[in-house]
Amino acid sequence: MLPKRPCRLRAALPVVLSNLLLIAIVLFVSSCDGNYLVWSSDGKLGAVVGAKGLRVCDGEGTISQVLVEKAGMFRWIPQEHQGLLVGYDYVNKWSDLKPLLTGAQEKQITEESLKLKHKIYAYHGEPKKFGESNLRTFSYPLEAALEMRATATPDLDKMAAHKWPSYLSVKVPIFYIKQTQVEAQSARVGRVIDRGIDEVVELRISPNGKYLACVKHENAQECNYVVVLPLGASGRATQLAYNTNCYPDWSADSRTIYYSRANNDTEPDLLKGHGVHEGGLFKVEALDASGKPVATLKPARLANLIFDNRAPVRALKDGRLLFVSREIRLPGSVSATPSAALFSLEGNRVDTIIRRAEDVVYFEPNPEQDQLAVTLGGGGGLLVCKTSGADPVELCNGKDLRLSGLLPQWKTNQELSYGTELPAPKGSKPTYSVVLWSRSGASKDLSKAWGKEASSEIIIHRDIFQEAMTGVMEDMDRNAGKTSR
Repeated sequence: MLPKRPCRLRAALPVVLSNLLLIAIVLFVSSCDGNYLVWSSDGKLGAVVGAKGLRVCDGEGTISQVLVEKAGMFRWIPQEHQGLLVGYDYVNKWSDLKPLLTGAQEKQITEESLKLKHKIYAYHGEPKKFGESNLRTFSYPLEAALEMRATATPDLDKMAAHKWPSYLSVKVPIFYIKQTQVEAQSARVGRVIDRGIDEVVELRISPNGKYLACVKHENAQECNYVVVLPLGASGRATQLAYNTNCYPDWSADSRTIYYSRANNDTEPDLLKGHGVHEGGLFKVEALDASGKPVATLKPARLANLIFDNRAPVRALKDGRLLFVSREIRLPGSVSATPSAALFSLEGNRVDTIIRRAEDVVYFEPNPEQDQLAVTLGGGGGLLVCKTSGADPVELCNGKDLRLSGLLPQWKTNQELSYGTELPAPKGSKPTYSVVLWSRSGASKDLSKAWGKEASSEIIIHRDIFQEAMTGVMEDMDRNAGKTSR
């Protein structure tokens, strides 16, 4: 299970608005850590995403102005200076939102809209009681408000706006994926690949550049799912798997997708309150030998594991699968739970690559797939080692490593970028930098050339889609202030 999205609420907001915002604020890094700096396959350009949008830098740290605003993620298409951009916009009418919904989403939103109507009618004249209503049970509160506005009578609108003034100005964030051509100082946004209300968590483009495995987050069930989208002009999306991890992977021939998922939605927590669930490592043939989508998907379980929605699965060209799991033995306790380790699966054989006192949080192979960059939680830091786990080199310790926002990403086979926290006087605000490390032993601070403005928005600001909701928060805060006077 994914954790509920956190947000910082202003104390002046009424309880009902606080409850609503707790659900509605969308944080791009809520489900997985973000890769906000990724390098093109030739290592010449780095796509950098910050609060203001997409920029491009080179290996010396020279960075462009903002090329595309309202950007939340960018992933390169192999062998091209072209990629996929995840961004956002808004709709404020039910007629614009409805075509973007699945049948299940529309049904649930309609039911929640009806509940909202009942609450408003029930508490008419007693606004304090309306403020005590439990909107935390709503998966789609803003969407429900749009549906209600489309069907409400003028009297109902008036009653709703009396307690909830910003009800009349609510808008819903919509996430889209667009093909984008990128050069050193320019970006041209092309056609829309996908558009919907579910947050886009990760994009994994097939090695041949023809298909996309897109991981999305479903609010209603608080879990991830994977869909496969063609990058050509035709074809439909295919839902591949549900309740999955953030980071699936393609096989080298661009036909099979590997992922992990929980066994089901109803299994009890093995260690109550800590989200520990049994799951499995799976593969599914998504495309046939001719490169067309398979009509009937038949997932195959390759191994059992303890499921972690953040843990990557990586398919190496030599046939090995790398994955992360814990080794739970029950009965047990949280304090007795072993740390998450990195394993390799080849055929029926499982080998341990890295087992430490700290959790393996994330790992990424270099282009030649002979080296791994591995982040360890709990003070473990960042390691570079062979894909067998041999010859580890510690690049920084856990105190200095910035796990969120700028995950380690290979620029070339020998160069790795990652984010670190710089030493600062006691009591002062932390500062961060982006380091480009080389196996030759040299390293440079890429962000030193970025300038204060670009550095602060890229390195320090992580919750990109919280910015997208700022207007809604300000409307609610402002209107709540008017009704309190």
